[in-house]
Amino acid sequence: MRSLILNIEILNDVLSFDDLKHQVEIIRDMTDYKVPILLKLGPSRPYKDVKLAVKAGVDAISVDGMVGGTGCSPELVTQGVGVPTITCIAQAVRALKDMKVHRKVKLFAMGGIRNGLDAFKAMAMGADGVGIGAAAEIALGCRSCTACHTGSCRYGLATGKPELRHFLAPFIGGQRIANFIKATTEEIKILSMLSGHNDIRTLSKEDVRALDLDTAAICGIKHVGIDDYYPDYWRKIEE
Repeated sequence: MRSLILNIEILNDVLSFDDLKHQVEIIRDMTDYKVPILLKLGPSRPYKDVKLAVKAGVDAISVDGMVGGTGCSPELVTQGVGVPTITCIAQAVRALKDMKVHRKVKLFAMGGIRNGLDAFKAMAMGADGVGIGAAAEIALGCRSCTACHTGSCRYGLATGKPELRHFLAPFIGGQRIANFIKATTEEIKILSMLSGHNDIRTLSKEDVRALDLDTAAICGIKHVGIDDYYPDYWRKIEE
């Protein structure tokens, strides 16, 4: 049963799409068309949701896979709703390419991005950038006790109680986050150089390989040891 997940459609009817498009237009007017609009999706159907987001007129989209989630999320949601981030990226990129707006409408991957290696893989698969949530919280001082929703965080992060807020050292925490971002950036630079790139914008699926057939099939990545994309390789074998 743990191999099954709930498939929730984010934008499933004309009304919700019209509402979304209307909200985008309102924000455009309020910002005098000078501020880019980013839409965050926690999709179960990334391909369809991303296409609808593009039609609504957003400038950027972030897809937040089920691998992510902070202590505020109920366990039944983090464990059973949404699809893994790696599949969000693959389907979102395919949607953008089918609409011929890949790299024009920016795509950011979120959910389980912990270090430079995770960021490198996401960008190699076609994301323009990544977002971090839980990793930054941990750098700030979070201990992942999953009690954010109680308002009684013993580390002073997710609370408004004065007697608990003093446990957070904002300047020290800020430096730790800066160190984390710097270290992540260095890791991306190292991996890019090892892959023969001097610009992360030139990363591609050729820079990563899948270790199992399921991942190769879902993400459209070459399987290690086979210099062809799945299922092209197996189609040639059958022929």
